[in-house]
Amino acid sequence: MTFNIRYGRAEDGPHAWVKRRALVVERIRAFDPDLLALQECEDGPQAAYVKSALPDYAFIGYRREGGGSTAAEMAPVLYKRAAFEQVAAGRFWLSETPDAVGSKSWGAMFARTLTWVQLRPRGSADTMIFGSTHFDLIPGAIEAAARLVADWATEVARQAPVIICGDFNAGKGSTAYATLTSGALRDAAPQSLEGTFHDYGRANPRKSIDWVLVSGGLVVVSTGIDTYERDGLYPSDHFPVGVTFR
Repeated sequence: MTFNIRYGRAEDGPHAWVKRRALVVERIRAFDPDLLALQECEDGPQAAYVKSALPDYAFIGYRREGGGSTAAEMAPVLYKRAAFEQVAAGRFWLSETPDAVGSKSWGAMFARTLTWVQLRPRGSADTMIFGSTHFDLIPGAIEAAARLVADWATEVARQAPVIICGDFNAGKGSTAYATLTSGALRDAAPQSLEGTFHDYGRANPRKSIDWVLVSGGLVVVSTGIDTYERDGLYPSDHFPVGVTFR
C-alpha cells in the first residue's frame, strides 16, 4: 500500500490530523498490507501515533531536512516483522548530490528523499527492495528526480525485484511517468484512470499522482484505490493505493 497521509500540522479545519488519524489507521488495517509506503508523515507526534497504532510493523523513516517548516517530513517505509527480515536500509536525496543531507537541485521548492529497505521474506532465500518517495512540485525538479530514480532502480533491480511507491506530483501522461516506466520499472496499474489526489473531495477531476512501480520478478495479482470516507470525513487528501503481488 502507498498512502500520502497529509502532514500533521496542516491547518485543514474539519480534516485536521487529530480528527482523521484513527481513520488513516483503519484504512491501513482494512487492506492489511505486508508493505506500507507513507508520504508526508512528520517526525514527531504524527509519526509517533503511526508507530504506536501499528506496533506489528517496523518503521524506517528519515527527515528530509533542508530547513524550513517541512524539514521534519518523511517518506517512510514500513513492513510487517512477522513477514520479513531486514537485510539493509537507506535513503538518498533527490538532488545532484544525493548523499548530501537536505540537498535540493533543479529549482526544487523543498528537499526530497527516497527511503528504501531490502527485505528477505521469512522462510525464503530471496530478497526484494521496497521504497517510498515524494517528488517536488516544480516540473523541472520532478523530471530530473524521475531520471535519478529510474537510474537507481535499474541498478538495484540487478540485485533483486524492486517496488517503488510514492506521490510523484505528476500525472500518468507526464514526462516523469514515461521516464520511470521505460526502464526497469513498470506501473502496477497502468490502465487505471481513477485519480488519487482528491483534496478532501473537492478536486474534480481527481489527479492520478500516487503510483506503485515494480520491476521484473513480481506478478501483479490485483490493484485498487480505497475511496472510503465517513460522513464527509476523509482519511487524507489522497486516497491510498493497494496492490497484491506474488
